[in-house]
Amino acid sequence: MIVTLHRHGARIPSSDKLSLTDKAPNSGELSLVGQRQLFYLGQLLNKDYIQDAKLLSAKYDPSEIYYRSTDVNRTIMSAQCLLAGLYPAQSGDMIPDDILNNKKDLLNVDFKLRGSTAVTQIADKYPIQNGYQSIPIHVVERPRDKILLGYGDTCPEEEKWNPENQKSEDWQRITQEFQPQINKFAKIFNLDISTLDLYTVYNYMDIIIAQQYAGMKLPDDYTNDAQLQYDLEIFYNLRIHLSLYKTPLQKRTTVTPFLNNLVQVLSDKVSNPKNKLKGYFLSAHDTTVNMVLQGFNLTSWECIEQTYMKTLPKGTYCNYGPTRYGANLIVELRQDKTSSKNFIMVRYNGEYQKICDQTSQYCDLDEFKDRVAKFVVPNYDEMCGQKVQEKEKPLYSSSNYLKFSILVVIVSAFLL
Repeated sequence: MIVTLHRHGARIPSSDKLSLTDKAPNSGELSLVGQRQLFYLGQLLNKDYIQDAKLLSAKYDPSEIYYRSTDVNRTIMSAQCLLAGLYPAQSGDMIPDDILNNKKDLLNVDFKLRGSTAVTQIADKYPIQNGYQSIPIHVVERPRDKILLGYGDTCPEEEKWNPENQKSEDWQRITQEFQPQINKFAKIFNLDISTLDLYTVYNYMDIIIAQQYAGMKLPDDYTNDAQLQYDLEIFYNLRIHLSLYKTPLQKRTTVTPFLNNLVQVLSDKVSNPKNKLKGYFLSAHDTTVNMVLQGFNLTSWECIEQTYMKTLPKGTYCNYGPTRYGANLIVELRQDKTSSKNFIMVRYNGEYQKICDQTSQYCDLDEFKDRVAKFVVPNYDEMCGQKVQEKEKPLYSSSNYLKFSILVVIVSAFLL
């Protein structure tokens, strides 16, 4: 099976100009370019895991696929676009001919139009016009989404950790290391240098990167300087780590729900022969992808700084580059045909990574589970400074449905 985590596609800039206060209409929504990016990613996954590996069925099978997104428009839409590429139009089943030819009334619904002009049923044999395949995407509201947003609202301690990190010597030192780029950035965009630090440059870069993907005109001194753009993207990425994943406690705490869930998903697949799940998909943010990359020991703010300063110890691996729109991390659960042992391989943007001990692309599943057990914190809620919450429950489990049915009966009795 595969577990796929990806960032959303390009979004509409938060400002039409370089302003941290003047918000543009529909800012933050998935842009047309972002839609195409994720559709293309879906096509790539179709080629690798449907056409070549033949892991996933060519037609959508509800027992094979589970998709979850953060409760944000751009991530939900990104998931929809990826699925449109993974299961392209006209790849699904068609309505039986007997219904189309002899029982068309079954396709109607009870609704009376106000006007006299009727709406004609489509002639398509597919359920939806042009053969679009409808696939569910599950969402957990932000205050409860520990798995994908473990660094956010679900962890109140972040409100204390983040300001502390901004006062640290590391924060100040890294700002100084990038001072030449900050000076050039301020001059190009006519910004007050005294107001620029790691945090404010991040906010400006967030706008500029989105404007680039929107095709908006930027100063030639910036667009023609590829090295400056790249360095500032690294600076942008460092701010994410230094804010959210700086201390050993932060690093372990924030990714704990994700790693625990990942181990559970992989273990369920191995232990339950009836488990048909083959594709577990997660649509989230660059902050989520970075959270998991550092949880896999593939990156950290320390190694990013060391790589930039050319002080990274020899033999140490570091994913140094920026986590751009559509960045994706795939955990492949595999089985050795000879020994029947289970192991995992990890791809980041399609390239296999050296995991576990940073010397091999293969990691025994039991070893991986042991490493996770030693890295995660024992109680996420306590570490985050909040009361213990109940574990997530399916919105429509049988027990919840029963409770809802009883409530409906009681309410109906009162209404009667």
